[in-house]
Amino acid sequence: IELDGIGPVGAPNGVPRLNALVTAWINRVSNSTAMGQCVFEAAAFTVATDAKDPVRQNLIDAVQSFRQVNRRTVQACIDSGQFKPSLDPDDFLFEMHGIMLIMIYDRHFLSESDTRSRALKAWDALVARHLLKT
Repeated sequence: IELDGIGPVGAPNGVPRLNALVTAWINRVSNSTAMGQCVFEAAAFTVATDAKDPVRQNLIDAVQSFRQVNRRTVQACIDSGQFKPSLDPDDFLFEMHGIMLIMIYDRHFLSESDTRSRALKAWDALVARHLLKT
């Protein structure tokens, strides 16, 4: 399955699925031809905040759907004993999305060339911090 062109979610459950999803997302964003395709991030700063705006609401619905997929995947990592049981999925998603936003900012606004490697390093550190050591 592919979620709106972001990446595969058919990988094995838990951390492998989360890694596949985030790595595909990082690869997509780091591709210079994808510039301008980060519609959700762009919308966060440019679409009117009028709650009755249908474009805004459609984008919010899409982002919330994507977060639901990610939240279920993080919860599966916890439930399967791959992540620490004390992990709050929403805190994890906050940090995960923060990695993506700074990558987009540095790549597309500041034209930094090493954003992919930095994002992957930050992602690996985030995952490692929450892995349940066995």
